[in-house]
Amino acid sequence: MKTDETNPHDWFLLARERLKAADAVREACGAGSSAVELLQEAAERYLKSFLIA
Repeated sequence: MKTDETNPHDWFLLARERLKAADAVREACGAGSSAVELLQEAAERYLKSFLIA
C-alpha cells in the first residue's frame, strides 16, 4: 500500500494494521513483549494521525 505521510487517514490505517497484528500475536503467543511493542507502535500511529489532522 502506497501511503502519504501527510495524510492522517493513511496513518490511521497503519495504526489499525498494527493493532490487528498485536491481537494476532497475543492470541498466538500470549501478552509478551512482541504484542506490547505492536500496541506501542499502533498508539504512536494513532497519535500521529490525530496530530496531522
